[in-house]
Amino acid sequence: MWNPRRIGERRQGEGLVALAVDKDKSSQYALKWAVENFLPRDRTIKLVHVNQRIASSHPNPGNGHTSIQQHQDAPHIKEVMLPFRCFCIRRQVQFEIVVLHDPDVAKALIEYVSLNGVDTLLLGASSRNSISRLFMRNSDVPSSVMKWTPDFCNVYIISKGKANTIRPASRPVPVPIILAVERARSIHPDHLNDETAEYDMLSARGRAPSVYDELSAIENDISFLSPGRSSTDSTFLSFYQSLGSESPRGSPKVSYFEDGEFEPLFSTNSDMVDHNTDQHELSSSGNSSFLLQEMADMEYEMRRTKIELKQTTEMYHAACKEALASKQKAIEVQEWKLKEEQRLKEVEASALAFVDKEKAKYEAAIETAHRFADQDLQKRILNLEMKALIESEEKKIVLDALGQSHIALKYQSLFHILAVFFLFYFYFYFYPFT
Repeated sequence: MWNPRRIGERRQGEGLVALAVDKDKSSQYALKWAVENFLPRDRTIKLVHVNQRIASSHPNPGNGHTSIQQHQDAPHIKEVMLPFRCFCIRRQVQFEIVVLHDPDVAKALIEYVSLNGVDTLLLGASSRNSISRLFMRNSDVPSSVMKWTPDFCNVYIISKGKANTIRPASRPVPVPIILAVERARSIHPDHLNDETAEYDMLSARGRAPSVYDELSAIENDISFLSPGRSSTDSTFLSFYQSLGSESPRGSPKVSYFEDGEFEPLFSTNSDMVDHNTDQHELSSSGNSSFLLQEMADMEYEMRRTKIELKQTTEMYHAACKEALASKQKAIEVQEWKLKEEQRLKEVEASALAFVDKEKAKYEAAIETAHRFADQDLQKRILNLEMKALIESEEKKIVLDALGQSHIALKYQSLFHILAVFFLFYFYFYFYPFT
């Protein structure tokens, strides 16, 4: 049973997040950016793929119509979705896969957002250059989706690992849309409680008037064309004008593909493929070719896993070899370091011994020099003393000699005076004055 209380819970962080995926690399980059920067771990992301092949059908007593192209496109769809599934499984991200059948990609995405009340839509940037976008204007899906998506949806265009263009929502998802979606989901409660389902595949079929009329009554509350959007594109303008009205070719309905049977859930306005809750039950058990395709896919997964395991093992062995080489090199470096330390200690010890020896020699030389200096000083002092003594002795002798010579000179002077007196006496005696 659907519960209106879930509406408030949904608007508090449980809004639908959808990512438009294709086989190009930009979708993978967008998924990586969404997981790393936008999507919480406990949230489920819807991977929406638009298959542009037109499905052919034939009558079936159980459902009225059975898609033949659906079974033919299933391997192609699985091949496209394989890298996204592997990425989500590796990152432990909850996901559901939605496949839409419509030749117009932008129209299918806009209709899916409108009828399911998608809160956030993420797209990879267009891989076409500016010249191709100029001549093929309708092929630029991101620009068309951003231009015509309802204003209750946040649109992110991811380019080169970052959000290149963002168009924020101007209002929340209208309550009537949430009520309709919740009521439509309550028709199939088992599918709503199935947390292991990986595929939501929508099939292109007839119309379910009861639910679609309820959705068409919402148009008064939703302004799909805001004043800022000019209605220059006649294709999308006619698409919005026809939303909620009878289509000449008949509006398809959405079905859940479970146990090989289709159960109608609610109608859409684009050619969509069946909703499946198990990735291994895309076709009935009697379709042997599809089972073979499943086995081939499983074998491919096993081969890919073996290749990854082999590569991981080789990387592990290479890392082990590098670790052993690094360890051996570290041991060699440690040994070299120990040898260098030992050699340095020996050199230091020899240097210290040489310094001690030189110091001892220096001290001995200083001591010898001091001893020689003392001896020389003593010798000089002794020589000076001896010289002084000799000089004093000589001086004494001279003084004594001077004293004795004075007495002798005294006596000699007296003798000379007497001799001179006698000479004068005899001279005057013998030769008197005449």
